[in-house]
Amino acid sequence: MVLRGLAFAKYGSYWRNVRKFCTHELLSAAKIDSFKAMRREELESLVQSLKEAAKAHEVVDVSEKVAGLIEDMTYRMLFGRNKDDRFDLKSIVHQALSLVAAPNLADYVPFLGAFDFQGLTRHFKESYKAFDKILEIIIEEHVQEANNGQQRNNHEMDFVDVMLSLMKKSTNTHYGLSSIIDRTSIKAIISDMIIG
Repeated sequence: MVLRGLAFAKYGSYWRNVRKFCTHELLSAAKIDSFKAMRREELESLVQSLKEAAKAHEVVDVSEKVAGLIEDMTYRMLFGRNKDDRFDLKSIVHQALSLVAAPNLADYVPFLGAFDFQGLTRHFKESYKAFDKILEIIIEEHVQEANNGQQRNNHEMDFVDVMLSLMKKSTNTHYGLSSIIDRTSIKAIISDMIIG
């Protein structure tokens, strides 16, 4: 999954086409502007929670609140929602990032990598499987919504909708991606956008 995204793909035609697609379709000024109401709604929610905390004379970690705001807006832009009671995507992402950042003995003594004394590889694989399963569920829900006639217009489409629409257009070679974009690529691009 990692090598099909943008961050870790080899430089070449695939990387250039994915970058062009992300720049023109997902991160264009018009697409970002289409999320203006959502950004305003999330910001108003943050301000309201800060007002309530101030009335109660509570201490607030503003850095944590702003990080949560950015995270919520990112998930809403990607998936059309930021919370789902069935799974906790945020904690899985945080766990995977902490595993990647953890000091690994195998980095200093390479032959120890085969033994995985710290369990980092095992835990990362478990996080990856859980993350992949969640993304597969989200993509499948978007496919089902489209199949049931719940197609959104361009201003309401989240990033998953945009990528799925490109995947369906097998004759569209505008970005040279029509035969390359598949579920694995979609999950990899989403991962790149979540991780930053």
